[in-house]
Amino acid sequence: MILTLLTSLAAAQSIPGTDGYQAPEFGVDLYRPSVDSLNTLQVEDTHKPEAFTAGLSTWWVQDPLVWYDGEGDPTPIVGDAMGIAATASLGFGPVRVGMVTPAWLHSTGVDGARGGTLGDPSLDLRVARSREGFGVGAGARLTAPLGASQMQLGQAGWSYEVLGIADYTGDRFWVGANLGARGLPEVELVDAAMNDQLLYRAGAAWTPLGPWSVAAELQGMATWSTLQSGAVGNPREILISGRRTGAHYQSSLGVGAGQGAGIGAPRWRVVFSMRAVD
Repeated sequence: MILTLLTSLAAAQSIPGTDGYQAPEFGVDLYRPSVDSLNTLQVEDTHKPEAFTAGLSTWWVQDPLVWYDGEGDPTPIVGDAMGIAATASLGFGPVRVGMVTPAWLHSTGVDGARGGTLGDPSLDLRVARSREGFGVGAGARLTAPLGASQMQLGQAGWSYEVLGIADYTGDRFWVGANLGARGLPEVELVDAAMNDQLLYRAGAAWTPLGPWSVAAELQGMATWSTLQSGAVGNPREILISGRRTGAHYQSSLGVGAGQGAGIGAPRWRVVFSMRAVD
C-alpha cells in the first residue's frame, strides 16, 4: 500500500535528507472531490444537476510519496498532508459546470514540516442524460498550476481530464464507472517518464435505510509510458464512505488506502465533506 519510488530517482539527484536534494515537481495526491456526485466521493454520476450546489471537503493523507534506499529504509518525500477544497456547481438542463478550489494546510517531507500553500484549482464540465435508471454522459476538467508542485502536491503545468460516464440507479443501490484520459506535464525519471495517463473510476452505493447510505469506490491511473516498466506509474486507491442526505445538505465520511506501489498510492486517507444543495 505504501508507495515505492524508483531507486533510480535518487541516483539522478542528491540523496533525500542531504543538502541540495530537490524532489521532482509534480503532484502525488490523486484525491479530487466531485462537485456534486450523489453517491460517492470521486466517481462522477449522471443525475440531473441541481440549480446550485456548494460544498467543503477536507482530507488527511499519509505517505503518498516514499523513497526506499538500497537497504529498504523509507524516507517520506511527502509524508503527511492536510488538504481542503471548496466546491461549487451550477446546473441547467443536462449540463453541469463546477469548480474545485483546493488549498494545503500542512504537509511534511524530507525538508521537515511545511506551511500552507494554494492547490491547483479546476473548472469542471459534465453533460449527462438518464432514462429508466440507466445514464450516460461525458465530463472534462481543466486544472491550473499555482505552485504546489514545489511541495509535490500539484502539477508544474496545466493538466486536464476527459472521461465517459455510465451508471445505473435502482431502488436502493447505484453502480457507476468513469473511463478516460488525464493529461499531465511530463516528469523525467532515470528509467521512466511520468506523463499522460489512463484514468478509471468505479463505484457502488447502497441505501439500507432512510437518509443513510454506504459506498465503495476505486480510482486508478495507468501512465502510458510506464505500462511495461512495473507499477511505479500505476497507482490505485480504494475508498469506503458513508453519507447522510438531508433536505438541504449531504455529509460524507470516508477512509481510503492505496493499492500497489504506484506514485500517489497512499498508506491511508481520511476524508470528510459536506455539501449544501438548493
